[in-house]
Amino acid sequence: MSPRRIGVLGLGSIGMRHARNLARLGCDVLGHDPSVDASRAFESEFGRAATASREQVFAESSAVVVATPNRFHLDDIRDAIVAGKPALVEKPLGHDAELAAHLVRLAAARGVMLAVSHNLRFRPVVRQVRKLLDEGVIGKPAWARFCCASWLPDWRPGRDYRTNYAADPETGGVIFDSIHELDLAVHLLGSAALRSAAAQRTGLLDIASEDLADIVLDHESGCQTAVHLDYVTRPRRRVLEIGDPGGALFADLRTGNVKVTGIDGTVRADETQPFDPNGEYLAAMQDFLDASNGAGKPECPAADALETLRLACAARGMAGLPQSNSSKASRQGVSH
Repeated sequence: MSPRRIGVLGLGSIGMRHARNLARLGCDVLGHDPSVDASRAFESEFGRAATASREQVFAESSAVVVATPNRFHLDDIRDAIVAGKPALVEKPLGHDAELAAHLVRLAAARGVMLAVSHNLRFRPVVRQVRKLLDEGVIGKPAWARFCCASWLPDWRPGRDYRTNYAADPETGGVIFDSIHELDLAVHLLGSAALRSAAAQRTGLLDIASEDLADIVLDHESGCQTAVHLDYVTRPRRRVLEIGDPGGALFADLRTGNVKVTGIDGTVRADETQPFDPNGEYLAAMQDFLDASNGAGKPECPAADALETLRLACAARGMAGLPQSNSSKASRQGVSH
């Protein structure tokens, strides 16, 4: 049997990671990016030229991975739906919640499977937290805190962060870029509404987008969650805490450590989950391939990602950040 042919739109760092993982999983990979350098890098690594056009990717692939910059996601999703091709979309789903909602409905009506790469759902430490919560290890959560704090210039050494998609004030910024924390809040604690949001440009980075944000969510369960996101902290931190009168749970998403304490402060669990930097991406890709082949639903369907996107857009609006105008997007230089 011939290997499945999967197309990857956008051959920047994340697109190339997806392409490598697809090849590792036995797929035949097509890649497209208008950047000459990105196309050459693809050819050098995979021994085949990148496709000349997006249209060729849709025509020749059985499914597609959308790894273009945020501002192009909705265009690419629309074209995947029109072509009838299942798609795995890099986070965020898009930057316009209403247009994204229209496309999610259209995909459902046409029977086209859409999944979003919220890869932290596949990280072993997150899966362990979910298991412990499902088991009621601390009872019914009353509050939670999520923190993703880092120093943006350290993200991609050798590349000018000021020209990266994160610096775009409409489709970049720390809220869209670190949307994983909002996704985890909903994934672990259930549907939520926005209570409050504040964001700013601290002046510590020479970018036009917000580099610090604090968001408060009210979950339908009654839990209240605080989410802190920033690009201006060293050393980087990525942690979560969840508590109620029955105890508290702490997890470090970078080290994989999970600790549960009881009402008297005794440690009821203290374990460290293995962490493979590529493992969660590989697991997410296998999940997509299985779902696109009819073997169940994806771990993060587009409907879930849409709820998270609505929260992110609402937070940006409440914080007074500029809203994106989809009509201004240009398909030039789409490496992510």
